[in-house]
Parts: sequence; structure tokens; C-alpha cells
Amino acid sequence: PPSEAEVLQALRRMKVGARTDQVGHYDSVTRCGTDCSVFWNASSKADSIIRYEGTLYKNWASTVLLGDGSVSFRNPPAFMLAELVDERQAYAEIEALIDMAFHHPNTPVFVAKQLIQRLVSSNPSAGYLRNASKAFRTGEYEGMVFSGQRGDLAATAAAILLDPE
Repeated sequence: PPSEAEVLQALRRMKVGARTDQVGHYDSVTRCGTDCSVFWNASSKADSIIRYEGTLYKNWASTVLLGDGSVSFRNPPAFMLAELVDERQAYAEIEALIDMAFHHPNTPVFVAKQLIQRLVSSNPSAGYLRNASKAFRTGEYEGMVFSGQRGDLAATAAAILLDPE
């Protein structure tokens, strides 16, 4: 059986979005500490569930592909149990996905590049992108404070339209 340290190391690699409450389908249980259990089937140990401090983690990877598939992320947040889906859970899952995309470090550059390409130039320079993405991140441009918060499109538009380039 795995030690508690080994389970903790495995949990650090897993995402909370990969969790389930269906431990009844597993034929074996291994205790790996005071508040740690691993549920697994003899036929497939890769398909297992780990319970640690009351939270269940499923040992699987779920990958979301964006656009043409060149951008992806693993284990999006999941708040819905397949058999108990309701509108509130769906909204929570969508909100979590939007928050994750909004706070991703590449979002300011992506938004700035898309806006510049649609409004000004199809091939913006690195400096132009840097200025516009900084405005998106900080909510200000050239000393003008708009909202002062991440995602301020007024600051981003000012940076795009007022930039000397």
C-alpha cells in the first residue's frame, strides 16, 4: 500500500476538478494513513479514487482543447455530479471556467493581440502588444487610471488607439 507521503505527492499532481463520490464501484480499499484511503479495482489500479481529509480525488485526466487544439488545459473545475445536475451547479461551473480563463497569465496578451489585429494592425510589434496587455492587466495607460483593475477594456482600448505605433 502507498504511504501517506506518496499519496500527498500524487495529490499535488492531481486537480480538485477530477473528483467523484462514486466509491461504491470499487472492490478494494487500502488505508494509507489516519485520514487517507485508496479505492481501486484489481482489474485496473489506474482507475482509482483517493480519499484524503474527506475530499475524494479521482485518478484520471480530463483535457479541454481550445480552438484548433493547440491550447489545452487539464482537469477543468467540476462542481456537478452527472446524476444530480441542476442550473445552480451549471452556473458555478461556467463561472469557474470563466474566472480561470480571465486570470490566466496569457489572457492580457491574447485579448490585446486580438483587439489590435481587428482594429489597427494585423501584425503588431512586441512593444505594442506589451503596452496594450499591460493596460489590460493594470487598468491604466500612460498615467491615466481607468478602473485600475485587471480586464479594463477602456484602458486597453486607450492603449491600442493612442499608442504611437
